[in-house]
Amino acid sequence: MVPSLVQGRIVFCRKPIADPQGGNPKANRPFVVITHPDDIQGAQTIQGVAITDQLSLSPKEHYYPLPTGEGAKLHGCSRGSAALCTWIVSLSISDLDVSNGCLKLKYVYSIVEKVRELKPGVFQSRAPGESAPST
Repeated sequence: MVPSLVQGRIVFCRKPIADPQGGNPKANRPFVVITHPDDIQGAQTIQGVAITDQLSLSPKEHYYPLPTGEGAKLHGCSRGSAALCTWIVSLSISDLDVSNGCLKLKYVYSIVEKVRELKPGVFQSRAPGESAPST
C-alpha cells in the first residue's frame, strides 16, 4: 500500500533539486511536506522543507533538528538530520516518491513556525490545527 501524501510526510523528489546556493542539483533529496492536507487535495504542487545532515552550511537557528530515539523510527531519516527552514521548495506531486516516514504534527507545527519567522510570506498553506481562512 502506498503511503498517503499528508502534512508531515517525508517525500523524495525524483527530479534534481539544487541546494540553497543554487548548485549541486541532486535527485532524491528528502523533504518534509508542510502543505496542509486540505490544500493537498486536488493540488499539482506542495511545499516541502528540505531535510539535510549537513548542519554547518547555514546558521544554527535555521535548522529544526528531527527527533531522535523513538521519533527517528517514525521519520526514517539519518541520525543528526534537520529540516533547513530557509530551504522551502514547491514540489510537483507527480515527481515525488512518498515514503513511510512521517513527523508528528507537533514537529511540523514547529517547522512551519520557524519557516514563517525566517522566510515571511513564503509559506502558502496552514500549520497543523489552523482553521481555514474565513470567506
